Amino acid sequence: MELLSELSPFNTKKTTEQLIPLLRRFLPRAEQFKTQVKKYDAAFKALTSENAQLKDDLKNATADTMEKRLQDAKLRADYENLSRLVNRIPPEILKEAKRSKERSKEHILSD
Repeated sequence: MELLSELSPFNTKKTTEQLIPLLRRFLPRAEQFKTQVKKYDAAFKALTSENAQLKDDLKNATADTMEKRLQDAKLRADYENLSRLVNRIPPEILKEAKRSKERSKEHILSD
């Protein structure tokens, strides 16, 4: 940096001769750095894209899970209501319904 600050129209040739070796060492490193930054940028973009996709997947999975939970809760409530209803039916009526069902099966099989 000191060489650049000393650069003037009167010492251009001398300063340029001193800068050339420095630039020869610096430029390959700068190119390597640029290449590495491009690789990192590509990886960062890929990971950002993958992260966005994973967030969407999680959001959809969570919505599906919540929907399934609501359906399960509704089915459980329906089951409990039907169980209470069946438990209130007198045993005699249940026995008669079973006999009636068996007779109708026998009638169908005999035809």
